[in-house]
Amino acid sequence: MLYAKKRIKSGPMLEDLYYPVTPSGRQVPGSIPKTSGTTAAQSAYNAKQSEVREVRIVNTNFIDGDIFMTLTYADGCPDRPKNDDEAAAKMQRYIRRVKRWRSASGEGAMKYAYSIHVKIRKSGKYKGEPMYHYHLFMSKMDRNAAERLWKDGAQVDAKSFDPWAYGQEAAARYMARGAKPKKDPEEGDEELLDRSGRRRFACSRNCTKPEIPKKQKRMNISKRKAEEMATAHIDDAAYWQGKVPEGYVYRSMDYILNPWNGMYYWRVTYRRLPEWNTKKKRKEKRTHDT
Repeated sequence: MLYAKKRIKSGPMLEDLYYPVTPSGRQVPGSIPKTSGTTAAQSAYNAKQSEVREVRIVNTNFIDGDIFMTLTYADGCPDRPKNDDEAAAKMQRYIRRVKRWRSASGEGAMKYAYSIHVKIRKSGKYKGEPMYHYHLFMSKMDRNAAERLWKDGAQVDAKSFDPWAYGQEAAARYMARGAKPKKDPEEGDEELLDRSGRRRFACSRNCTKPEIPKKQKRMNISKRKAEEMATAHIDDAAYWQGKVPEGYVYRSMDYILNPWNGMYYWRVTYRRLPEWNTKKKRKEKRTHDT
């Protein structure tokens, strides 16, 4: 059985994707050709893929010291958005204020990525009303200024982004799911939008794209070996650590068994060690060798 491995680099994050391919190198079809609406399983898969793409954007573009913000509205705040369009407009107004502040302060170009979340109140005084909040990553700046510039709502919290504290798993929780590609040239965003009205994700156009190679490494793997790699080694950090370049550390592994074609697909994630940690390990290795 032919399998392929593709290595994707997103800033300090490294992913190894393993999947079955045909003799021509094309990925084996993973579902029955569409004849009707999207199934629940396919919707869940699409949501997961959207989540992964958003995590890659965060890891590629935001580093230690950048800003991670949570922006909300207090109950009864007259400026609370009433619908998705108002929520998006208020976020864009905030970003424009930040850009003006950065320009006046002599700061450099700004990158950002945000998601808009909404919940419908099920009880109480505001039953039936949408309650919006935002998660925002943006380039390093004065955190007090970032909080002061949030004028549309009443609650704001800006933190210094620490990739090791948040990591790709936490970034996935912050970034919402279920996106569909869309361009918004008016605002200069490369935007992912869920038309169901439940969430919205957007990033600035100057965000760097992750490194996704066109070429893939092919491997002859038996069905039994594929099952072993995907299942028996799911918590085997030492096994996967041996398959990554020096300077990276294993973080997680997950797999799926495709119910339609009966084949395994799995994804292994690693994270680059901090520079000081890498130098320390190399020094220890040289000392040990001598």
